[in-house]
Amino acid sequence: MHNQPEMKAVSVRLYKYLCDEIVGSEKVVRYKRLYCKLHDEILYDSESELTCISSGSMAEGLNLPGSDIDIMLVLKTSEVYENKPEDEEDLIILDTENALPGFALLKVAGESEFPTTYTTNGTLLANSDVIQFFLDEEEEEFSKFMDQVCQIHYCTILT
Repeated sequence: MHNQPEMKAVSVRLYKYLCDEIVGSEKVVRYKRLYCKLHDEILYDSESELTCISSGSMAEGLNLPGSDIDIMLVLKTSEVYENKPEDEEDLIILDTENALPGFALLKVAGESEFPTTYTTNGTLLANSDVIQFFLDEEEEEFSKFMDQVCQIHYCTILT
């Protein structure tokens, strides 16, 4: 496979195999994405302070054999900023520069009502600590929500 046409032919055959045998056609992927979106809208109360968004390969319509289910927990009572505003103090900042591709760190600037972890990248919210915080506080809505949604699997918390 030293020439370009041969490499392209192999690439096209691999793509067709993946579409036909593993992932499905573009139309099938689109339907799977729509299903996930509708599932989220029907299952989770939009008026609640907490909601979930399906994410990962399943939400992208690629639910491959052996894949897990990724769910983002959204706490609507807090705001997250990409850049720190000049006039605000105690807030959460999204840091994608120090995280792996496809992930983000939540940095705390000032004080936080949530447990934090001190690292070389700054003060961060730790997923498992925040979840445990809510479970320990016996937040009725959160407990009911988590029972309804999933078994805790170190999910990423975005606010």
